[in-house]
Amino acid sequence: MNTGQSNQSRRSAVQSWAWVLMLLASVCWLVCAAIVFSNVEFDMFVGMGLLLWGLGVAVAWVISFLCAGSIWCVKRERFGRLTPLRAAVILATPILGMIGAWLLWTDLDFLFRLKLSERALVERCEQLIAEPDGGGIDGEWVGLFHVKWSDHVEGGAVRMTTVFPGLFHEAGVYYDPDGVIEPSRDWPEERSAVLGPWKRFYLQD
Repeated sequence: MNTGQSNQSRRSAVQSWAWVLMLLASVCWLVCAAIVFSNVEFDMFVGMGLLLWGLGVAVAWVISFLCAGSIWCVKRERFGRLTPLRAAVILATPILGMIGAWLLWTDLDFLFRLKLSERALVERCEQLIAEPDGGGIDGEWVGLFHVKWSDHVEGGAVRMTTVFPGLFHEAGVYYDPDGVIEPSRDWPEERSAVLGPWKRFYLQD
């Protein structure tokens, strides 16, 4: 192998590793985003961190894509043949970004987390309803949710705070098997039906 071929192979290997590292960063971002978005609401500061992370990866991908595309059009042999695997690695970053945005828009990750935790949540809430004077939850994992605290609501419902989205804001879910909590868009507490006996709330103090 002559020097030109050796340099070409070295450049191709470096470029391949750069795309693989970008793919790994995108996968890690999507996993973290799915975990954060699957709460009732997401913490403002954590959300800003995810946004900056995603923007950094997106900018790096756009610059890399434009540079690689320009060079490939001029001198295709530098990159070699565009195989389906290489194309999949290159296009994975925007696809994973769109999946993250779709999860945020549809709340499917939250509904999935709620469904997985439903049995544990129902058992704990029923216990709280049966023992209204026994004290509520104060920093406890129930299923896949970390409940900061809970309140017993007259009429047979339980309100559980799971996250603080911002300063003087809190969010969580109501367990409301008898339908005593009405959905509302009024300040300071917005409430909406989610799934079965569950309603989510967003409180602004």
